[in-house]
Amino acid sequence: ALKAGTLFGEVAALGRVQRSATVYAETACQVIEMRWQALRDIKNRDETWRERIEQGYRNNLLKNHLAEHPLLAGIDPKALQKIAESTLFETYGSFEWNVGFKSGKHEERLLPGSEPPVAMEGDYPDGLLLVIGGFGRVSIGLGHGARTLTYLREGDHLGLDELMEAWTSGHDCPYETSLTALGYLHVLRIPYSVLAELVFPHLAIP
Repeated sequence: ALKAGTLFGEVAALGRVQRSATVYAETACQVIEMRWQALRDIKNRDETWRERIEQGYRNNLLKNHLAEHPLLAGIDPKALQKIAESTLFETYGSFEWNVGFKSGKHEERLLPGSEPPVAMEGDYPDGLLLVIGGFGRVSIGLGHGARTLTYLREGDHLGLDELMEAWTSGHDCPYETSLTALGYLHVLRIPYSVLAELVFPHLAIP
């Protein structure tokens, strides 16, 4: 039930993705619709609104995103709740990229050097990255530039092999590739300590 003053649909509006729920009016009500551009500007300028939007996501969608991911299938509900409480929600890049892409003014934004870094080759991962919105470019260093290996979108992840290797060997394992935001990218970062306690033992079961 949504009370007066409640926000809904903000994550879908900002990411311009499909809505994840249907809202019905049980009684006569008044609703103010805010365009995504206005919501973006307020979020970028006001820390309270940013925290409110992210907390709304954490309360309403985070656990569902985690439960639906294949890597976490079969995880005990109590363990899933603990994972959700420790997971970080991060956004990289600009929501305005789609506008430039559709108008054809996007070439300069698609160069690897101009894309916001999310994880860099050679750095040590501190958590598993799950993509929940937007697009990312996976690349490796090549001379003075980078070679694109693949692209990530909703449902993909980065860092699992390195973190699993660190867990099994007891030694830190650096990223073998880099991830940059192609336009904008929403990711969930599950800390390594939580993975080692609740996820990796489950994945290691034959």
